[in-house]
Amino acid sequence: MSCIVVVGLLFWVFTQHDHLRRTGQYLLPVLLPLSVGFMLGLKLDFRVEQSLLLIVFYLLLFILFMAALFILAVYKQWVSAGALFIVIMMSVSSASGYLVASNQVEYLVARKGNATYAVVDVYKESLVLMPVDLKKRTVKPEYLFVDHKTELQAAMQLQKKRIGPLTLEQ
Repeated sequence: MSCIVVVGLLFWVFTQHDHLRRTGQYLLPVLLPLSVGFMLGLKLDFRVEQSLLLIVFYLLLFILFMAALFILAVYKQWVSAGALFIVIMMSVSSASGYLVASNQVEYLVARKGNATYAVVDVYKESLVLMPVDLKKRTVKPEYLFVDHKTELQAAMQLQKKRIGPLTLEQ
């Protein structure tokens, strides 16, 4: 949410001031996608499993969308600019979420009986675990919800392990 506020404020500043408007039409569409890419790189320790060509393609696509957004805002086409802004924010959120999830390598791992589980999410007061095959690096499409306050203390211990990136078992 804070990223949306920062992007919105930067966008507003670059459209309201004459000097920034002249340079901003070239700088802002490049700086914002690059800064989002840099923040994602920091989160992923600059290790990405996807091809560099695909990443450059998405970066150029977001730069074009930002340029179109800036042009719409300069010409005060606020409805179109707002709709494009929403599309950009949703696509950046989706793409960055996919990128982070597909490159995650460290998981909390627990054993319950003969099965090994990886913590893939937290939902309210519960940990969401999926059965994992450590040799194949796959997870089964089954979920186990464990209340982390009561069940976890008595039932299983969690250990942080480098087992990813994980894929869904077919």
